[in-house]
Amino acid sequence: MKRYFQWMVAGLIDRRWVSVAIAATVFLVFGSTELVARGAGENAGGVDEPAHGTRDTESIAEGLRGLGIQTLREDVDAIDFTLESLSGGEITLSEYRGSLVFLNFWATWCGPCIEEMPSMQVLYDEFAHRGLEIIAVNLQENRETVAEFITEYPYTYPIALDYRGSVASRYSVRGIPTSYFIAPDGRILGMKLGFRLWDDPEVIEFFDTIVPGS
Repeated sequence: MKRYFQWMVAGLIDRRWVSVAIAATVFLVFGSTELVARGAGENAGGVDEPAHGTRDTESIAEGLRGLGIQTLREDVDAIDFTLESLSGGEITLSEYRGSLVFLNFWATWCGPCIEEMPSMQVLYDEFAHRGLEIIAVNLQENRETVAEFITEYPYTYPIALDYRGSVASRYSVRGIPTSYFIAPDGRILGMKLGFRLWDDPEVIEFFDTIVPGS
């Protein structure tokens, strides 16, 4: 399958402190985003500014930024999609309404993606029973390639197959791994471009305060 991408290093993790080789971001070429602010007719512009809303929303936004997760300038609804599931059937984002959703874009050839996936499993094991959902969207690889990978690394969170990269394009994914965090009401809370260890104590502590059922 033909891919258009270039490797660019977004940062390095010191091997003395964590058991990963590097934290990098693979930058991709996709079309324009369809993320639209609530009540707006144009794309919401950029990230990095505090989300606006209630005191609870501000508190969550502050916590996300403390973890290196960018928040949006305006309230933005997550774009619904339906993709084939690796396990069979389909995955539709809107069916996860009522749960906090961790939406992750990845590929088997992406080293930083592979490095962070075990920590995602830890987070999933810790909070899935309380309402956290993780959807790992694989980009532009065939089912056989992804199935072979999961046989070797048996992660239990759902794997969606974005064969053409259309969902990634609509979410303005410019590099992987990219992760979005979606509130139970379907609003995007924030996004993270690049690698992160999702089982850090500070991450676990924060999710313990925001996952439904806490």
